[in-house]
Amino acid sequence: MRLVSSMLYEKRFTGGYMVESVVAGRDKNNKPYVTSCDGLGAISEVSGFTCSGTASEYLTGPAEYYWKNDMT
Repeated sequence: MRLVSSMLYEKRFTGGYMVESVVAGRDKNNKPYVTSCDGLGAISEVSGFTCSGTASEYLTGPAEYYWKNDMT
């Protein structure tokens, strides 16, 4: 995510990229890892879920309500 963030921040004055990145993978302890980044490269590290795109304003509320730690 740091690489994606750096690439987005580098282009902030020249028009940049019009993307909202979501990166998912595994951390050092082999646990799931999800993070997102805005168009300027600001990383948003969350503990469980992330929303991005045109429906994010509608999805964030229900996702916060229904999401619980250690869901299968």
